Amino acid sequence: MGNFVHWRPSTETGDFIRDAARAIEVDIEGHVDAIKVSVPPFNDRTFYLRKRLRKVSREILEMAALKQEWCDRIAHRGSQRPAMTGCVILVAYWYTVY
Repeated sequence: MGNFVHWRPSTETGDFIRDAARAIEVDIEGHVDAIKVSVPPFNDRTFYLRKRLRKVSREILEMAALKQEWCDRIAHRGSQRPAMTGCVILVAYWYTVY
């Protein structure tokens, strides 16, 4: 028997499920026969995770477009005003000193 796992009654449920997913046969103390375990392929197990990832990725792209369109433009204008004001004040100062 290649992949064979044996558990005691004190085995935690999480360990049982994790090891059962890796083994082909499962032996539980007090049970007469080994239990055959069939684990679906990786693509089947991650189907809904990948589907959710695509949905969240689309939402992030929409939010990034909104940020680019509004937030970045407002931030640029907000930082440009003080810079231009400082430049005008500096030029006026030089003109006054000259």
